[in-house]
Amino acid sequence: MTRVNKMSEEWKDIRGFVGYYQVSSFGRIRSIPRISAYNRRLSGKIMTLCKKGGVRLWGSDGVEVRVYVKDVVADHFLETPQEMDDFFLTYIDGNPKNRNKDNLKYMHKGGGYITTKAMRWLYDEHKAIFNELVLISTVKLENNK
Repeated sequence: MTRVNKMSEEWKDIRGFVGYYQVSSFGRIRSIPRISAYNRRLSGKIMTLCKKGGVRLWGSDGVEVRVYVKDVVADHFLETPQEMDDFFLTYIDGNPKNRNKDNLKYMHKGGGYITTKAMRWLYDEHKAIFNELVLISTVKLENNK
């Protein structure tokens, strides 16, 4: 079990679910203690994720919405590119279970992007040059703006 430094964890209300759910900068989603529409007291808790990193949220109208935690974290903590169709969200260290805001990055879809599996291999085998590759891709993105 990993330790979480709660002092540096930042929580934000999820748009569309304000007063119901919050997302953290560490990639966790929690429900907020509240009284349900049926007058039941609901305690707040950290939500359990499915195998693919998704979670089910229930709106005030009783409709279930399934979301990926990485998308919610990126939406609330990362600067979103203006032309979203040209970008995709990826994990910097290649580990899809690490949904920390510092591990998520938007990458351009244009030729030569690195797959998650390749990123994981690079990170494990060549940590020094991996950091340089991330820096180079960041500079390319900034030059394309």
